Amino acid sequence: MLKTQIPEVKIIDGWDTKNYVETVTKTTPDQILLQATLKTGAVLSMHLQGGHPPPFDPKFLWRIYGEKGDIEVSGESSLLNVRTEGSKIRFHDRESGKVEDVVLDKDPLGDLPVPARNIGRIYEEYVSGDGNFLVTFEDAFQRHVLIGKMLKHWDDKDQGWKL
Repeated sequence: MLKTQIPEVKIIDGWDTKNYVETVTKTTPDQILLQATLKTGAVLSMHLQGGHPPPFDPKFLWRIYGEKGDIEVSGESSLLNVRTEGSKIRFHDRESGKVEDVVLDKDPLGDLPVPARNIGRIYEEYVSGDGNFLVTFEDAFQRHVLIGKMLKHWDDKDQGWKL
């Protein structure tokens, strides 16, 4: 489901001054809700909210519930693919009841500016010849089709739909 909760947006002249220069009507949704059963049988439920993030933490929260335990990924940004600063991963072992922080190895590209890290990882994956983690044209096409269907039904006044 796509929904616009805040139909007007104030435009500012810059992040430093934050002076409002005008108010405009949005033409895009600011709420994206997706529920699905994946090919593996896993259930997916996602809610992505646009606009200004709340002042409290975490700004991003992802929980994966498994048979033997749970994983929680949290952070300051939903841009997980670039491993933004402040991201945390925790694991809950259901058998022992223990919760532990998962410490990731130091990223060799970690000294680069944040957007460059992801580009560097893509180049490394390409050069390795493996390519298992690269998005294919078919993957991108399938996402394009899904987004197109979502936008088409959003025009139908936020009605739910099923693929």
